[in-house]
Amino acid sequence: MISSQSIKDDEWLSYLRRNDIIDNQTDMDRRKKICNILNTALRVFEESVSRKIMYMKGTIDCILMPFGSYGLAAHLKNADIDMVLISPKPVTRALFFELLPGILRDHKARDIECVKRANVPIIKCTVNSIPVDISFVQIKEKESIEKDIDLLENRLLKSMDQYCVASMDGPRVQQFIRKQVDRKHIKVFQTSLRYIKYWATQRGLYSKPIGYLNGGAWTILLVRVYLNEKNQPDMSVSSLLYHFFKTWAEWSWDKPVKLTNIIPDINDRPCPYDSIIDFNNAIMPIVSPCYPVSNAAPYVTKSTLKVLTREFLRGYQILSANKQPEQIVVKLFKKVNYLAKYNTFICVMTSAKTSNSNDIWTRKMATYIPQFIQIIQNKQYINLIQPLSNPIKKTYSYRNEEELQMLHCGLSMEEARQQCLSSGVFPGVAYITYYMMGIALDKIDHKESLDISDDVTTFIQLLNSKRNRNDGDVHWSIHSLNKRQAAAVMDIPIEGND
Repeated sequence: MISSQSIKDDEWLSYLRRNDIIDNQTDMDRRKKICNILNTALRVFEESVSRKIMYMKGTIDCILMPFGSYGLAAHLKNADIDMVLISPKPVTRALFFELLPGILRDHKARDIECVKRANVPIIKCTVNSIPVDISFVQIKEKESIEKDIDLLENRLLKSMDQYCVASMDGPRVQQFIRKQVDRKHIKVFQTSLRYIKYWATQRGLYSKPIGYLNGGAWTILLVRVYLNEKNQPDMSVSSLLYHFFKTWAEWSWDKPVKLTNIIPDINDRPCPYDSIIDFNNAIMPIVSPCYPVSNAAPYVTKSTLKVLTREFLRGYQILSANKQPEQIVVKLFKKVNYLAKYNTFICVMTSAKTSNSNDIWTRKMATYIPQFIQIIQNKQYINLIQPLSNPIKKTYSYRNEEELQMLHCGLSMEEARQQCLSSGVFPGVAYITYYMMGIALDKIDHKESLDISDDVTTFIQLLNSKRNRNDGDVHWSIHSLNKRQAAAVMDIPIEGND
């Protein structure tokens, strides 16, 4: 019997509570209050729509449904809340964006932002210090929406536009997952999922755009392992976590991960895996369970798959070790130390003169980083590229354009001030985002400095092709950094990491 098996379910949960990783009772009460506020706002929204369109057929009944980690009750502390507003035929997306923001504002929501141009259009806001994202779905076949609606009925999708279909994916997957987990195993599943999300965060693996996985993909991987093990008599958090790491450490990724025997089309007939464009050349094929299926890990590269596999193996070895339970838990969730792993780093830097431009390109750049990794990962002397999951954002006040240009060249503010020869004063503010990646070089084949100048030129050309008329203040540069320079960017003391 492995030593991790001696950790009882309550002990796993106690660790999360003791280390303030999950909500305490006050936090849970706050989230319930947020849901009550949002449902009160929904009633006002329904009445406002009725008046706006002069609806004469009675009341308009919509529902607000939580989904994602909060919907599964497997969220971590301070996690955002994903909600979908499901409406009947009379309510349109235009009314959703026209009326709901003002109603939310009247109900003390802050930081309200309408994100209309997205695959899943949403209203973002903050309620009681918790971020909330609200998406919208219109079901044209219905005059009212019942609270226990079965979203897994594919017929509901047939009259929807592409935005409603995309917005249905998260809620549909949640209903599917809830049906897979036996009632007696719900607490074990929720605790295990919380641990996996915390582990992924600590080890720098929780980011879909950058080339790792998001909460949805981690959930699918856990469900697959749960379905394999659910009939075992000793189902526990320890056993589920052990088999989770063992399964994915040993998995051959030329085989897709599926939760269903068939991949369904809209009529629930089998759809050939090879016919789905999302899986052409997929590095880590994780099939979402509901129509329309997609790859839950679309940005994984050969390099980030190596990182993920290495971390799965590390987790498996830790849980298999003959150690005291407390030692196992502490080691498993030890925060990744990039400076201990790498001597060489690459920094992709985005600079802008306005915070809005910088925020826009911080989001965009995350999806381009995997493309840059794909460009350079086949260099003979590069063994591994590990991108940091989160960007580093800084704001600098510069005295003149020469100092700004030096910042663009990768110098620190202190170095730019020391080397600047210009006495002119034309001050401004630079908003800079750094995307960092650790590089493991082949010690035998590579004896010179890292040379990716041609690849950098290719990537910068790609970025320039994505410019629009509002990006005039945006500048990109890419630099190779040693450990000490990387530590300065990451604001981490170099001492103890040499």
